[in-house]
Amino acid sequence: MGLLEYNVPVIGKLFQLYADKVTKNPQLRDSNVMLEGYALGAVKAVDPASTAFAHRDDNILIGFLPRWPLNVDLSREVEEWATQARTLVQSGTNGRPLSAYVNYAHGDEPLEAIYGYEPWRLEKLRKLKKRWDPEFKFRFYNPIR
Repeated sequence: MGLLEYNVPVIGKLFQLYADKVTKNPQLRDSNVMLEGYALGAVKAVDPASTAFAHRDDNILIGFLPRWPLNVDLSREVEEWATQARTLVQSGTNGRPLSAYVNYAHGDEPLEAIYGYEPWRLEKLRKLKKRWDPEFKFRFYNPIR
């Protein structure tokens, strides 16, 4: 998820959720919640209307990386945990629409959350996709159609 700023009480609740889940199920102890902040001068220097990249306003990225042993199926628990975490973080964005960086998106987000809510952004990406990948070979992760 992309955020404009840290919401400290919500981040505290996010880490409490992590602690609760890992305490309840120690097989999840290798999971991570990443809070990433980077130097953004070059990103912000580009006019947001000049490219299809939609996340120039995001100052922070949050990634949820669950890990568990291969011989155990915890997919249902992890899916629930991921949904709880995203809902919790989104609750602290003051009504800002969900912003999901493509590499951290779960796959159930609307394409607009990943590629931008302005209709022209997806239109531009769809045109590029049609031109450069007419056979839809590059479709593994959050593909544009």
